[in-house]
Amino acid sequence: MTSDALQAIQQQLAEIREAVASPSPAKRFLGIDEAAAYSGLSTKSLRRLIGSGKLTALKPVGKILLDIRQLDQVILGSGPARRRR
Repeated sequence: MTSDALQAIQQQLAEIREAVASPSPAKRFLGIDEAAAYSGLSTKSLRRLIGSGKLTALKPVGKILLDIRQLDQVILGSGPARRRR
């Protein structure tokens, strides 16, 4: 293996590591059906959480989008969906 080939492989590896370490903006938000599949909750349950204000939904062009980070917090019980009294 030549030094040029090794450098090319190392560059590709660095790009892959960077891509894995920082999620793309497109993957940060999920549609309601994707969020249901991801979370194991029904779309109806997700809509209830949105309606109650426990989940924030974005609707930039008519499609409901959910932030995967907030969804993770709700699933794990550390996010806004848990209200302690």
